Amino acid sequence: MDITPIFRSQVYENEWDRIVVFDQLCKSCGLCIVECPTECLYWSEDILGTYGTPVPECNIDDCISCKLCEVICPDAAIYYEKIKTKPKELRAKPKKKVESTL
Repeated sequence: MDITPIFRSQVYENEWDRIVVFDQLCKSCGLCIVECPTECLYWSEDILGTYGTPVPECNIDDCISCKLCEVICPDAAIYYEKIKTKPKELRAKPKKKVESTL
């Protein structure tokens, strides 16, 4: 099911991953940017969200497929899809220490 035409969106894709940011749903809270362990999400300089504030953009090649951005977003403004599994030797390392809350 292709949902990207329903809302204005930005699609970031490589051979392994796809991240879709629905800029009309994003309220620019920044939770996705703060929680991203590889810092692949950053504030856009050109694209504005719901309140006229910047929305996240993505350097998809730094993504480690953790889905934290999708899970943490309170507005369902980010969708993550794994296209295929990335080889272990090509996987990015987290820049931040990820601590388990369990």
